[in-house]
Amino acid sequence: MGKRQDTLSGLLLRGARSKGSQPYLIHASTGSVCTYQEACAAAERAAAGLEAQGAGRGARVAFVLEDDLQVVVSLLACARLGACASFLDPGLPEPRVSAGLKVFRPRLVVRSRDVRAMLRVPGTRSPGPTAPARAEDPLVSFLGEGRSAVHTQSSLLAGAEALAERFKPLGAGAEWCLWPGRAYPALLDAVCALLRGGSLVLGGASLLKTSAGPALERLRVRALDLPASMLTLLLRKTMGSGSPAFPEGVRWVRCSGGPFPEREARAFESSSGVPVVALLSAAESGPVSSTQARLGARPPGCVGRPLHGCDVRILDSRGRAKPPGRSGEVAVRSKAVMTGRVPTGGSVRLDPRRRWRRTGLQGRLDRKGDLHLPAT
Repeated sequence: MGKRQDTLSGLLLRGARSKGSQPYLIHASTGSVCTYQEACAAAERAAAGLEAQGAGRGARVAFVLEDDLQVVVSLLACARLGACASFLDPGLPEPRVSAGLKVFRPRLVVRSRDVRAMLRVPGTRSPGPTAPARAEDPLVSFLGEGRSAVHTQSSLLAGAEALAERFKPLGAGAEWCLWPGRAYPALLDAVCALLRGGSLVLGGASLLKTSAGPALERLRVRALDLPASMLTLLLRKTMGSGSPAFPEGVRWVRCSGGPFPEREARAFESSSGVPVVALLSAAESGPVSSTQARLGARPPGCVGRPLHGCDVRILDSRGRAKPPGRSGEVAVRSKAVMTGRVPTGGSVRLDPRRRWRRTGLQGRLDRKGDLHLPAT
């Protein structure tokens, strides 16, 4: 487990020394592998390229990248420099991209071709930033309507530690993240893989439309992390006429975000025999709670016990805590909650205090401490 004073670059450097040639990032569609040593070297080259263009500690860098592996390498490069990254969807219309840039106001806008050029530069180490990065430096911003949620290295690590604590190491297998690489769950999975010294498969959602089984077995996948909307696609694959049984070796499927598709999840679990785990998380709140038992062993709408280090309250309309069994708005407090915002055209505003964060979700806590949301 990482310690609170850790930075991502320090974590990656230790991984490169201890894991060396072990796969860290795997591209599902192409099968290309990036080892811990290669990821460390790539992050150093990208950091050197960004620094040469004026991106140092505190600088904001917007990335418009088509490759999920480039996203993770760019995040690690910004962690090396103490810069703050924001990853924009390259599939968005140009006006939407421009609107995001107006909110974030980056010093640099970096595209896939720029990252490829940085990674082709000989040498593996940058000269080093003039001001070393710190755990409390703003690291990544997730753009919303008119403002953005900001995570520091510390808060992103705290969320990954909570996941690593709840979901134990997966042995020699890999976890396949089917979220877009720029999404909060994908970046959280990448940091979690660093913490547990495991491998992360990125991208390749299109494989689920063809023959997922061979791909899962070839990559030695032990777990899937996917948006709730993709569970329907998996369900069709496992229940469709002539479809092979779900591949052996996959221990569980985790649906992150929300709302959790209860009906589809129960049907998938029944047809595949693979447990479905509900993980309540968001960029603003961080990971909040998760289930561990099979769906049949818990009531509909239950999203499990709060993760380690996460406090949950149910509030009334006036912000007062409600007792167990009473419904209201879910509020969370943890070190993984976002630590600031970037208002439109403004500077990064950090608030390191552990305030209660309203989620906008309605729910209740039962007397055992499990969180329940309205079943879908």
